[in-house]
Amino acid sequence: MTVTTNADRASIEQAYEKLLGFVPGAVADKFETFEGAEPTILAIEQGRALALTPKCFDPKTVQILQFAIYVALESQHAADVHAKAAFRAGATREELAAAAAIASVASGVPALNLGVAAIRGAEKHSS
Repeated sequence: MTVTTNADRASIEQAYEKLLGFVPGAVADKFETFEGAEPTILAIEQGRALALTPKCFDPKTVQILQFAIYVALESQHAADVHAKAAFRAGATREELAAAAAIASVASGVPALNLGVAAIRGAEKHSS
């Protein structure tokens, strides 16, 4: 996700479209909820974009990491979104399954089950 330092709402939405293939509802909701305070949301989104585009990781690796984090946190929706983004970035089922297994070390079998559900759902959308 790349957003310029002079970002506006449109460039942020374009970055999500490129990364995920859609703009998450939560992003639009933030802009609408904070209407009049848009610079705050822009700054938050710019910070997110910077954190998620380190020079040392390619986009696929970032999405696999995001997926594993959300699996460990047992956040089904976020795991679903980042499984889809990981597939879009070139991740394989094997890579995501390994990430889910690693996440389950921290969070247990329920996290692994969540990861499996996210992978299977994302595979249906990427076919």
